[in-house]
Amino acid sequence: MSTPDPDICPFCLQYEGRSEAQADGVRYCPVCGADWQAIDVEVPARVSAELPALYDEPPPPAPSGVAPMTIGLILGLVGTLGVALVLQIMAEPEPAAPVAAALPAAATPAPPGPVGAPTAAAPVTVAPVTAAPVTAGSDAPPKLPSPPESSGRRAEAVQAALAALRPALPGAAVLELQVEVEGAIAFLKGQVDSKATLDRAAAVAGDVFGIKAVDTRGVTQLFREYTVQPGDTLITLARRFYGSGTEWRRIWKANPHLSREDPADLTVGAVIRLPTE
Repeated sequence: MSTPDPDICPFCLQYEGRSEAQADGVRYCPVCGADWQAIDVEVPARVSAELPALYDEPPPPAPSGVAPMTIGLILGLVGTLGVALVLQIMAEPEPAAPVAAALPAAATPAPPGPVGAPTAAAPVTVAPVTAAPVTAGSDAPPKLPSPPESSGRRAEAVQAALAALRPALPGAAVLELQVEVEGAIAFLKGQVDSKATLDRAAAVAGDVFGIKAVDTRGVTQLFREYTVQPGDTLITLARRFYGSGTEWRRIWKANPHLSREDPADLTVGAVIRLPTE
């Protein structure tokens, strides 16, 4: 067995110049990173027992790639970065659970985990909220009739109101009216027996929903009302309003309540109807 060369690293057998490097104060092998101080103490005592043929055989081929010491430094750096990353993740606060938009349904208990494991919060499920159906009853607001949407519908409503007024008028009353509506104005056209009848018709038309004004200029009154004064007779009234006393029969026929036996018998203060020309 040959003696190890003092200039060659006894571990990697690649670095030549060991004695000169040790003389310069270098302790570790630049190739394998071995501690030459430990080698000088332990290797000579064991080299004959443990490495009988180490220096008789040709040296192994040089390792390729990064030196072992460089690999160790890289692994140490990676380990340090990994520990720092884990500490950073542990230090970050957990995101807050989102607030439920509605009342949560009954939560299902999560199955027990292993002893010592952190307990995860049970998932919260949100149940959809549906409005209770509204049923018609004593508490429900009354359903109002829908107003006429157009002028034609309003005209029909006014015509129906006038038709309902006709039975409430006296038997001798005349109510023959047509209705036209423009916007919120009702125009009445036709004829009535007197101003009293016309006033009642205008009031009824104005009460229809959506009507704000009633125009009666197109209505003709068949009779005018007159209050009997002292000295009035049918002949004097016919002469005053129609220009001839012979027209007294028109007044007499327009007032059936007058006496048939004595047409000249007029009660002072009574209201009679005078036919219009």
